[in-house]
Amino acid sequence: MTDPTAVDTVQQYAFGTRAFDKSGYEYIYLKGVASTVKYSPVVYDEAGVTVLADSAGSAPANAGPIAVAQAIVDSTSEYGWYMINGKTYMISGDVADNGQVYLTTGAGTVDDADVALALMIGAWFRGADDSVAATALVQIVYPMVHNAAID
Repeated sequence: MTDPTAVDTVQQYAFGTRAFDKSGYEYIYLKGVASTVKYSPVVYDEAGVTVLADSAGSAPANAGPIAVAQAIVDSTSEYGWYMINGKTYMISGDVADNGQVYLTTGAGTVDDADVALALMIGAWFRGADDSVAATALVQIVYPMVHNAAID
């Protein structure tokens, strides 16, 4: 695969194309969105369109499959690789190792505080937060979020 931190200004692959790095981590090629920074979680759709993940927003920002930006892909005229399976960082608040991952009201950030209808299924914190970088290590396995109660 090409460099997962590369940002393209001309689309290089079909949206949804998947690739693996040398560690076996999996990425998906998607369109960028304003305010995306490295390690922002985004919700994406079948057309490759991304929205910063946000518990306070309405669909699609708070429901669907999640990917994690590996670079600053902060425009709809930019394209890049987003991790969907492996270990990466996410923009976060103060978290504990092995905690569950929840969306927050801050677009593109996560935390381990329990927020109704904002649990990221398929994601776990794998270390305490780095307060300097405002990130935390996460393990993700095709993460997704639902905005409906699960009875």
